[in-house]
Amino acid sequence: MLNDIKTVQDLINLNEKNEEQIHEQNVAENIVDQILDLEPKEGLRIVRDILKALEDFHNQGVELYIGDGKPNVAATWASDSTKLRIAIDTISDIKL
Repeated sequence: MLNDIKTVQDLINLNEKNEEQIHEQNVAENIVDQILDLEPKEGLRIVRDILKALEDFHNQGVELYIGDGKPNVAATWASDSTKLRIAIDTISDIKL
């Protein structure tokens, strides 16, 4: 990363990128803190909804990559979709 810095502008760009990553991390931490302040049942529902959205996104990716003639990439996305489904099913069995 430091080897890529050749000019002052490169250093400024790297600094801005780092600041953006820190901001995104802070936003994520704030969201997690808000979720943890809720009742556990509500937090679990939010997690399930996020996992379901990720599963749907992966299923769309599978279709996209199949349509693009990239079966190996589609298979990877399908595998991840299956893992997300297992996570959804697992947390759906949690009794609070």
